[in-house]
Amino acid sequence: MADLYALTQVEISPDVAPIEDVLAVYRHNRDAFLGLYTADDETRKNALFVGYYSFLHLTKDGLELLEKGTLDVLHPDIKYIVPYGERPAAIYVWAIVARKVNKYVMPLIAKALGKELYGGVPLYATAGTLGGYGAMKGVGFEGAKEKNAGLGQLFRLDAPPPSAIQAA
Repeated sequence: MADLYALTQVEISPDVAPIEDVLAVYRHNRDAFLGLYTADDETRKNALFVGYYSFLHLTKDGLELLEKGTLDVLHPDIKYIVPYGERPAAIYVWAIVARKVNKYVMPLIAKALGKELYGGVPLYATAGTLGGYGAMKGVGFEGAKEKNAGLGQLFRLDAPPPSAIQAA
């Protein structure tokens, strides 16, 4: 986690959530972090770490705070995050470090999370950069409060329900 945290400070900002908060979130729900790797073949013998996605799997109260704009994502309170193995009310994309691979991995992220526990759960994210804004719009995120949301504002992507995913 120390290497991942250092990468986050370089790629996103030195002013990200403190490492203690990052570790607390991970200990509470290990699905909070999904690593991205590339490999030359299916054996993944020489897999190379290329980035990660991190999430806050929110309780109903956590979702209400997020929608009101009062959820502290720099110092997330564990009481607003569901424990590992529990279905969340929503998933907030906490951070993405996926330079030049983001558009390829979105379907893989959905598969890695699993439709049984996370299928149909809405995704939320904040557009922090123009690249992030473009990526979010490219996969269907829309402004959570207003249609023409921009940088720094909350976006939402409504996932299909688990039954629709199973039928596809």
